[in-house]
Amino acid sequence: MKILILANQDLASCIALNHLLPELHQARHQLRLMLSARVGSSNNLPTALKTLKQYEQALFINTVFPKLEQQTTNAHYLSLNQLGEKYCDKPVVLENKINNEAGIHSVSDFQPDLIISIRYGVILKQAIIDLPRHGIINLHSGKLPDYRGVMATFWAMLNGEKTIQTTLHWIDSNAIDDGGIIAMTNEKVDYRKSYLENVLSLYPSGVQLILNTVAKISGTQPVTTLESHGEGNYYTFPGDHDLKKFHDKGYQLVNESSIQNLINDKFTAR
Repeated sequence: MKILILANQDLASCIALNHLLPELHQARHQLRLMLSARVGSSNNLPTALKTLKQYEQALFINTVFPKLEQQTTNAHYLSLNQLGEKYCDKPVVLENKINNEAGIHSVSDFQPDLIISIRYGVILKQAIIDLPRHGIINLHSGKLPDYRGVMATFWAMLNGEKTIQTTLHWIDSNAIDDGGIIAMTNEKVDYRKSYLENVLSLYPSGVQLILNTVAKISGTQPVTTLESHGEGNYYTFPGDHDLKKFHDKGYQLVNESSIQNLINDKFTAR
């Protein structure tokens, strides 16, 4: 199949794609990758979220990935550009206006059979949704419908949840996180670890949901959906008050040492 992957230009997307793209490529799917530069507006974010963004995006885009791309041997994880070069039929495209005429043309020119969305920062409109013949599946890093919106893991931790989830669902309208639910993962929250560490831990098992679903679609097997109960809750970016409550509970958004360990272990060429 021709599969278009939409993701965000950040650390979590990179980790997810390092698990996803090799498997899809090995299954002989034709792949193309488009990235958004951000999720939502970055204006007027609280200082703590701006710091988080520095670790999630700027550190890797500006420092870690360029250094990795200069090495002659591969690390355990590839950068976003390296993933595109190795597994896709064209270089990675940065596309923040996918719903305008040029974006629609770019997608329709590829004629994707399926679109996979992981952390993509733009709400897709119907002109894009109608293009792939097998539809669009999205991996949401939270339990649906209870934690629709952004930073679901933050809100789950703040609410004292014992577990965190990913939810794989269909995108069939521009309603946020509102399509039929295909499957979910479930894992225990580790409150000794930061928000970002808990988020990153979700993606290996979440990607497996995608791979299982792609295998069904390509094998012409039916993809069933789960029964959804209620409308759930929609969450936006936390404000200063929410972040203070999070900090007062003894939780961290990001742990610098853990990020450095991740870089040394997974993003340093051997």
